[in-house]
Order: sequence, then C-alpha cells, then structure tokens
Amino acid sequence: MRWETPRLIREMNGASDFYLDAISEVRLPTVSNGRVTLVGDAAYGGTLGGMGTGAAIVEAYVLAGELAAAAGDHSTAYARYEERTRAYALRCQRGARGVGRFMAPRSRMGIWLRNRMLNTMNMLPGKGLMERIAMSRAEGINVPEYSALHA
Repeated sequence: MRWETPRLIREMNGASDFYLDAISEVRLPTVSNGRVTLVGDAAYGGTLGGMGTGAAIVEAYVLAGELAAAAGDHSTAYARYEERTRAYALRCQRGARGVGRFMAPRSRMGIWLRNRMLNTMNMLPGKGLMERIAMSRAEGINVPEYSALHA
C-alpha cells in the first residue's frame, strides 16, 4: 500500500474530524449482566454485512415484549430474550465473517477485483444472490406476537 500510505498518514494526522474503526466481531458468552443487556452490534456485532441494524430492531422488539411479559422481572425477561434471539443473531454474525475481507481488501489487486465484481454483479446470471442471502438471514427468525398491554 505504499502508493497512498504517506499521503493518507499525513492527511490523517492533520484532520480534525478523522475517525477510524476496526472491522471486528463481538463474541460474548451472554449479552446480559445484572440490569444491563445489549442488542444489535453491541451484542453480536458481525462486521460489515452482519445485519446489525435489522438484528437490533428484531432484538429490541423481542426484548420489549419479554420485559412486558415478565411484568418487571428483568432477569427472566433477559434470559427469554437471549434464548429467543441468540441463534438468529449468531447466524447473522456467521454470515458476515467473510464480508469484511471482501469489502475492505488489503491490496491494490484486491481492491481492483472487488470493484470489478461489484460492477459486474448485476450482469451475471446469479444477480440478486447477495439480496437473497441477506433476505434469508433477515427472515431467519420467527418472532412471537406480544399482546398489547393496557394501562
């Protein structure tokens, strides 16, 4: 990466709004501790393409439903929330493991290859494959229908 590294480091050091984040994965034995529980990327962050936002919405819905159903017993609600969502979240996470290496290649050749693949994807016989894979992950959970609570 010598071709751009000196300029990038110079610009990075001089920027007042520079932000850098790692492409990483969160692996926790449990997503709850005491009165705190995590959802989405905080619980099961799976790098690029890990469905973090979609998973967070599903998990927040289940968490809210379980908290309401447990009538204030957060320990029971957290355990049921994790039981209902863990397999789904881990599938989303596993599906994202190779995405970071593909989307953020480490070489010029990797960048060139990624760009060519992305540019030609809609012309290939398998077009729509990425969308089908994402949909299969997104639809990989049956969420319960929680009855509305009346005040």
